[in-house]
Amino acid sequence: FLIIETIRKNNTSAEIDVQKARPATLLLDLAKPATALRTMGTGGLLPVDKNPGSYFFLTVADPSTRNGVVAGWLTSDRGSGTFFSAVRGERAEITAQLEHGHLLIPPGGSAKLDTFVVGYFPDARIGQEHFADAVKRQYDIRLRPPVATYCSWYAEGPDHGRAGTPATTVELSRFIAEKLKPFGLGVIQLDDGWQDGPSIGGPATEFDRVSPTLHYKDGIAPVAAELEKDGVTLGLWWLPFGRNHMQPEYKDRQDWFVKKPDGTPLRQHSFGGTCLDSTVPAVQQHLKDLAA
Repeated sequence: FLIIETIRKNNTSAEIDVQKARPATLLLDLAKPATALRTMGTGGLLPVDKNPGSYFFLTVADPSTRNGVVAGWLTSDRGSGTFFSAVRGERAEITAQLEHGHLLIPPGGSAKLDTFVVGYFPDARIGQEHFADAVKRQYDIRLRPPVATYCSWYAEGPDHGRAGTPATTVELSRFIAEKLKPFGLGVIQLDDGWQDGPSIGGPATEFDRVSPTLHYKDGIAPVAAELEKDGVTLGLWWLPFGRNHMQPEYKDRQDWFVKKPDGTPLRQHSFGGTCLDSTVPAVQQHLKDLAA
């Protein structure tokens, strides 16, 4: 892979607000017109000029030979990386784009943007595997063997839906252990409804503690222990960055939250409330401790 790193400098006398960055546009020559090529990304398998954009990676390849170009974001530390494809003349092009929301750079300052890679491969499928391996090395990712998961959100009824109850979760576990484990089902994920705190535009927004008034009054641990007896793993739906900045415990930690240009906490109106700023070292440590 060719590794492309970008540093954004602010040579002005005022703070700049970088909401979007396009580090590079790549023009490809695969010895075929762009109309004969196909893209593969998070939107599916599509013609070059019909792909609406792809998160994280994008492949452009000749479907008759599989040779092609794989581009992907090696890091995701400062922004959300995407790729867009288009046709320029007879050739395909790929544009790398970062969505920052608000990346504020002070006068005379600079910020290192995320790194992306691009490479040509005789078989683009193998290139995608190499990209996945590169990300694995970058973040020291060590995955457990894949296992199918039951998600409680889609169940019906006041006791079975959302996060369920201790009784219904144990009941599900016994059924899975008896009937479904041989087919690869081994995880029960409790969805929204286990956590504490008021809603400010979505679910309850205290994702670091269990609600003392809802179903899991004794916490999650006793239920997890029951599932462990069945050889079933308990999972939790978790929005690690969603918190309520108005809670008393954050009174002296307002620097933990993403801010709008006017200094007020950024609120994600459609779902998650106010958001922790994962670029703050104290927040990073908090999330590591909480996950552990």
